[in-house]
Parts: sequence; C-alpha cells; structure tokens
Amino acid sequence: MGSTKVMDWKDQLRVAEGFFEIGLHTDAFGEIDRIRPEDQTRPEIYALLLRIYLDRQQWDLAHSCASHLIRVTPQDPNPWVAKAEIVRRLHGEEASSVVFQEACAHFPEHGEVLYGIACAAARDGDVTRAKVYLASAIGYEPGLKARALDDDALRLVWADIENMG
Repeated sequence: MGSTKVMDWKDQLRVAEGFFEIGLHTDAFGEIDRIRPEDQTRPEIYALLLRIYLDRQQWDLAHSCASHLIRVTPQDPNPWVAKAEIVRRLHGEEASSVVFQEACAHFPEHGEVLYGIACAAARDGDVTRAKVYLASAIGYEPGLKARALDDDALRLVWADIENMG
C-alpha cells in the first residue's frame, strides 16, 4: 500500500488559499485549523485569515489580523492599507486618514498608501491635496490611474486624472 505524504504548513496553506479562492471559507478555516499550532502564528497564515475576514466583512477580526501583521511584518505596507480600509468601515473617514498618514510615514513611496491618502483628501473636499497624492500614487504605480477613474471617492478629481501618468 502507498503511503500518504504528510503535508507541511506551506502545503496546507496552499489548500486553504484554494478553498478561499473558490469561496469555501469554512473549508479554508478547517484547513488552517489542521496546521500545527506552532505554524499557525506565521505571517502567511495571518495574511490569509485577513483576506478571509475582509471577504466576510468581519471587520473586528480583520482589524486584529492587520494589526498583528503590521507588528510582525513591518516591511510590508499591505497590512497598513488593509487596516486603513477596515478603520474607515469601523470608525469613519477621519480615522482612516490617520492610519494612511501613519502608513505614509513608513512607506512614502508606496502607491496604494498614497492612493488611500488621495481618496481621503478627496472625501474631505481637499481637491489640491487629493491631486498631489494621486499623481504621486500613479507615478509609483501607473495601474492606479484606471482604478482612480472608476473610484467614486475620487469623483472630484476625475477631470484631472486623464492628464496624470
């Protein structure tokens, strides 16, 4: 009889990610639960949990995951972006803007962070600031231009976006 290979945490994570990608959150959680406890604290596991909680709109749990990832992966701007969006949903635009500003202090050249500040400025009616941050964001990540043209938060600067990037 053939032997069954015991999966390591990376293999189990890939299975859990697959379940997530096809919308089977319960199965993804089940696969994560089968990962050895000492491996469940890895940033990669928390990153998947964050994605699941965001997809399920479980903002408090997503906030906990994002905050944890900020602590354990300080070189990664993505948890900051996620946290700012979560904070916007939980506590409003002003609180989200504070998180984006803090993220910008750590990642001044990250397009998503600059984009978030542009959106917050536009929502506040500060068109000049929104344009400056959006232009910077597009300068770092040109693909953000198309997204900006479809983002209601940036409606105030849509006419100017065509000339950016």
